[in-house]
Formats: sequence, structure tokens, C-alpha cells
Amino acid sequence: MSAYSLGPEIGRGGFGKVYSAIPKYQDPRFEAEKVAIKVIDKYQLQSNELRDRVAAEVSIHSRISHPSIVKLYDYFEDNEKVYLIMELCQNGDLFSYLIERRKAEKNINENYNLDDQELAILPEPEIRYLMLQIGRAISYLHENSIIHRDLKLKNLVLSSDMEVKLSDFGLATTVKKNPSDPTTFCGTQNYISPEVVARRPYGPAIDLWAMGCLMYTLKTGKLPSNSESSQDSKNIILQISDSSIEIIDLIQKLLTKDPIKRISIKDYFNHPFFNPIKASKPLSTLSSIGKFPKNAYSSAPGNLFTPFSNFAAEQNIENHNFININMESNAPKAGLKNALANIFKNDPSFAISNKDLDSSIKKYNNVIKNDYNSINLNANSLINTQRLNPIKQKTKHAVIEILSDGRVKSEFFGDNYILVFDPSQNLILQFPRDSALLLTDKATSVIKIDFQTMNPELSRKVKYVLKFIELVRSKTCRVRLFIQIT
Repeated sequence: MSAYSLGPEIGRGGFGKVYSAIPKYQDPRFEAEKVAIKVIDKYQLQSNELRDRVAAEVSIHSRISHPSIVKLYDYFEDNEKVYLIMELCQNGDLFSYLIERRKAEKNINENYNLDDQELAILPEPEIRYLMLQIGRAISYLHENSIIHRDLKLKNLVLSSDMEVKLSDFGLATTVKKNPSDPTTFCGTQNYISPEVVARRPYGPAIDLWAMGCLMYTLKTGKLPSNSESSQDSKNIILQISDSSIEIIDLIQKLLTKDPIKRISIKDYFNHPFFNPIKASKPLSTLSSIGKFPKNAYSSAPGNLFTPFSNFAAEQNIENHNFININMESNAPKAGLKNALANIFKNDPSFAISNKDLDSSIKKYNNVIKNDYNSINLNANSLINTQRLNPIKQKTKHAVIEILSDGRVKSEFFGDNYILVFDPSQNLILQFPRDSALLLTDKATSVIKIDFQTMNPELSRKVKYVLKFIELVRSKTCRVRLFIQIT
């Protein structure tokens, strides 16, 4: 340790502490002036199992390299301790960040004792950015036959530019290509998958379960309890029912009890939540929190829907949510009646009773529920044309048409073929330019919509069509009131 000047403690785990440190000599491996040093006390490693665990941590961490994983530069030991020299992430762990962010958002005094379970709730563009980075790290590990087994907020650290990185491989293990051997009960409360709890053989899918717990926490500000997360995921989904359909569906697929039916890491990246045209942004720095309104719509003049809806309005993202109006409460109905009265104030014939309003709300909620269920059936598809009416439009680069059956037909200028996008199967069908019968069995080519396998030209065309669909959606009314006068 003579080559380093040890700084303050910045974290601690079950068997060691982490310090910031400054190398006394230049080393081309180090990318910054400071490093993090994990110091493990050998005195605490009394059993062979614990010593093997530390050896496995060093062995696994030393042979991996990925932008979303903390770098291990070096390791050594003396008679008393083991030292791991690692990349220093200046902005601490994600758990601490969420606590401090909530303080900043609520203007809570620094000395206020905040409940550890109450964390900041992130907007979906930031969740999308974070979960893509975490997904890439987990995908890299699984490709190299490694299961992390302890994915949680405290093991995710933030670099100086607010990039998230995976750390702490103390519970990581290597598995065979077709893993079914590990049965060790390990992990952290609130993140442990049902198969681990049941002490059944498990594989990489346990990391996907932990990712679902992370997404739930980022969206609600609370960790799912053990009893809650071990039950049917529908109980958890009820807690985020005011979120976008895409994030609800992805969390539900990650928190599927049966690991065989749980979404795979490959399908994870192809999920509509990660549609490349949707907004995605890094975490806000703590110094910038509180400078802008938390809800840009709440203070907007003439916003009639705020008093009675539970829309989660978010900046920089189109959130296709559904409104569930509580019929047992008079407050939402009063707000709605006042809003409608203001709209039709110059129409002497306007009159609406609570009975009419109740009937309209009930009918509206049933339609929205049906919309949600139908979208959920095809939630693996990046193409979503639910609620959109047939339309044909000539654009700068193509003629694009949303067909009555929900498919999307595109004729790009200069091509001698037609592309038809089928949301129900997540497929692209290719037909000759003069085709009249656009049937699957008549297609000259059938391609799965997958940005990891499609060629660049086709990827650009898919993104272009997706932007067209989102534009049409933005012009489509989301709220329908079944009242004759409206």
C-alpha cells in the first residue's frame, strides 16, 4: 500500500471497506487521478467458503472489461489484508443518489432523517437510459457465463458524467452454457428471485428478476417487499398503474415467477420500452435538481385535466397512459364537470348530471382497459398502432399507410419493393412493388424486427416508420368522453 495515499472511506460491505486513494506514481492503466481501493480484512475470512468467495471475486472481476462495469486495475495482499485497486466513480452509489435527490426535490434539510425506503422517483427517459446501461452490463456477463447474483442499487455506482456502472462481484459465479447447477441461497433482500428462495437450481434469469426489482424501485421510489415480489407480479403492477404501458409490461415480464417464461436478455433489448425513438437521458446531477418544475403541465394555464386525472406528465417523453377515474370519489367528477362547464359555457343547452357522467366514466374506463389488454398481447412488438385510425401520407422519403388491420405499409422512393410492418408478429414482410395481396404467405422475405440483427439500411427505414407512427399518435385524441354533447 506504500504506492497509494489513502483517502476517506466511501463505502463498506460485508467483509471490507472502500476508500478513495491517490496513486503516488503514474500508471498508464489509471484513467483518473484517483482510484478506489477495496480493503478486505483476512481476519474476517475464517472459513474456506469465505476465502473461496474472495478468490472468485478477484478471478471474475480481473478478466472482464466493459464500459458499464467498474474496472479492476490491480490486486495484491499482505499478511492481514487483500487489496483491490479499482476505478473510482465520483458520484457514489445509486441508492445514495436517489436519497439525496429526493431531499433536493423536497427541499429537505440535510440533517433530516429520511426513511431509507423512500427514494426519488425517476422520469421514464432517465429510467430508460439507466436500464439500457445496466442491461448491457448484464448481457456482457451472461455472454461470458457469469451470473452477478447481487444486482441492487448499492452495487450500481455513478461516474463523474453520471454513467452507471456495475460493481461488487463478491457473489458472482461462473456457470456452464446451459446452467442449472447453482442452488446456493444468496443475494440481497428485496431482490431475491422466487427460484432462489425456493432453493431450486437457477441460472442467469435471476439477474433479470433483480432488474425488474430495480425498475419497479426507480418508478415508485420504494423497494418491493419480499412477500410482494414473490407473489404474482400483478400485485406489483397495481402500484405503477399510472405509468406508460411499455414500462408496465416490461416490469411484468421481468418479474415473472417462472424463470423459463421470464423475458430473456436478448428480448429485453427488443422490448418496446427501449424503442429508439423514445426519449432517453442521463441522470440529472444533484446540483440541477429543483431548478425546473417537477411537472411541466401542473402549472400550465388552462390545463383542465390536472384536477381529476392521474396522468403522469413527464418532460421530454410521450407517455401513452390510461386514466382510471375513481367513481367512488366526488372530487374527480366535480373537477370534470367544472371543466366541461367551462368548455360549453356559451352553450345554454349544456347540462350534465352525475348519472350521465358516471355512465360516461364507466364506459371510458372499460374501453381503456380493453385498449391496454390488446396492446399488452403484442407488447414485444416495437410497432404499436393501437387506437390509430387508418391513414395514408406521402412524406419526404416514402408513402406510409396505416392499414385498417393495424399493419403499416411503406413504399420508400427508389425501392422496387413494399415493406409491411406486422405488429402482431413483430415482423417486416417484403412484397414486390405491384403486389395487391399483402398476405404473409405471399411475402418474398420475412424479417424479425430486431435492431441487433437488421442491416443499417433496414434499421433506418424502421426508425423512419416508427417516427411516423409516433407523429400520428401525437395527433390522435387520447381522452374520449361518451357524452352526447361532447
